[in-house]
Amino acid sequence: MHSFFSFGASAPSVKQPVVLGMDGGGTKTEILVADLEGKIIASHVGGPTNLAAVPESEALDNLETTLSAVFQNLRHVDVQRAVVGMAGVDTPSDETRFHYVADAVFASFGIENYTLLNDSAVALANGSTSPDAIILIAGTGSICFGHNAKGETARAGGMDYLLADEGSGYWIGRKVLRAVVRANDGRGPATALTSLVLEHFKIKQVHELKQKVYEQQLSKMGVAQLAKVWEAALLQDDLIALHIQKQILEKLLALVGAVARSLSFSTEQFDLVLAGSIVQLPVVEPHLRARLKDAYPHIQIVVPQTTPAHGAIALALKNVQKE
Repeated sequence: MHSFFSFGASAPSVKQPVVLGMDGGGTKTEILVADLEGKIIASHVGGPTNLAAVPESEALDNLETTLSAVFQNLRHVDVQRAVVGMAGVDTPSDETRFHYVADAVFASFGIENYTLLNDSAVALANGSTSPDAIILIAGTGSICFGHNAKGETARAGGMDYLLADEGSGYWIGRKVLRAVVRANDGRGPATALTSLVLEHFKIKQVHELKQKVYEQQLSKMGVAQLAKVWEAALLQDDLIALHIQKQILEKLLALVGAVARSLSFSTEQFDLVLAGSIVQLPVVEPHLRARLKDAYPHIQIVVPQTTPAHGAIALALKNVQKE
């Protein structure tokens, strides 16, 4: 792609070649622009652009606003490659829909075509340059994605909260709510989660949860925030919270196992990138590391220190170098 973006009446004869990387999600969108040496020269974090999480009109407004903020001080650039990592792009129909909605916005900024990927692919590129690598993401939702030296890819999970998302913040939050209701009914054991949930929602009785969840339409993010409540109960050695911890580890290990088998990773070395708020919790990460090391003694576990949008930049630069 050799497009340009310029402001003003007159353009210089030489435009600066750059690449663009984007990570679009259900809570925020980050766009970076870098020169061909990989130096970030512009960046901005805007609102969500995940079409599965927000209305099309809101996603478009956020995309345009974020691009405008990125380019406002870049007067004359030639965007040679752009890579967009987008949450919710899981199927060919998802890709078609995103292109239909967003292409005109990108074109208005001189970006006539771009590489569209699931956000897990750019997150993996942010954490590893190895040809044999897997990323496990567990935040509000969960997904595992990987590739091998043969160019094969595999994924598990990432089908949203009704179909998958095991071990995620939402999954934990739902476990918490159901444990509290069962305890209140007498169908389950008493748990410290009850008082913590009541305090979290600022209510006095468990039956008031119904209004909080349904009448006030508790969002996926709102449910996922209950992972903090679970963590607090776990620190009190609550038995239900301990059981949930065990299940989290099992579910996340199952995601990695499915992808590792698909890519024929068994005894060989590969990178495993851990990302997302849940896998990075002190009550999850060390236990998960230990279980992963037991299962795959030769893995190299990586926790990225930069954001996934940097992975999109890395992939865009790689595409430029292939030319």
